[in-house]
Amino acid sequence: MNKNLIRIAKEHSDATLVFDATAPSLVAVGETEIPIKEYDALVEISALCGTTPEEEIVSKRVEIEFGNVKSYDLSGRMIEELPSSIGNFRFLKSLFLEENRLSGLPESIGNLVNLERLIAYNNNISSIPKSVGRLFSIKNMDLDNNPLEAVPGEIYSLTKLERFDTYGNRFDRETRKRLLEELPSFRENYKNCADGTCSGFDNTFFDCGKHKSR
Repeated sequence: MNKNLIRIAKEHSDATLVFDATAPSLVAVGETEIPIKEYDALVEISALCGTTPEEEIVSKRVEIEFGNVKSYDLSGRMIEELPSSIGNFRFLKSLFLEENRLSGLPESIGNLVNLERLIAYNNNISSIPKSVGRLFSIKNMDLDNNPLEAVPGEIYSLTKLERFDTYGNRFDRETRKRLLEELPSFRENYKNCADGTCSGFDNTFFDCGKHKSR
């Protein structure tokens, strides 16, 4: 046994703090050990849903690989505000936020530099923080059916973005024009929308009623 490894009971019955002189502090949740910052974020976020970190992991809403949270499903949880601690999941690749009551995203979302999928359709998101420009790994961003009127200029620098869904939003003509001209992923979705409801630049431009699947 590593003599530098000390386990100290925490106030939560399902967790144990782990201190190692040569590694970041970890928390053991059942058989799973994760960094303490990620655990603290799990505590805060799961509390919004009336659960515990262990329940989130057991229910498979949280997926952990190599000791780090890689996917978090917070869909359909009636969440109104996402805490800034979401930015603690620095190895997160998929974040599902659809079917909630979010009015925005925290600035700390930009800390998720490994994030590849951000799914947040059917919310009340009216603005996106400039920090999304730091989502260097993002490939799929789904913001369908939100009251967005504009996007930050930083979004045009996301070179890996392959799919940018914004149907049912409230972009003005100039925003739509720039998206079509400068964002290939947006332009491709426009070309593929062929059910007759996506013509012109009126407010029904993005209302395709497409089937949602992951």
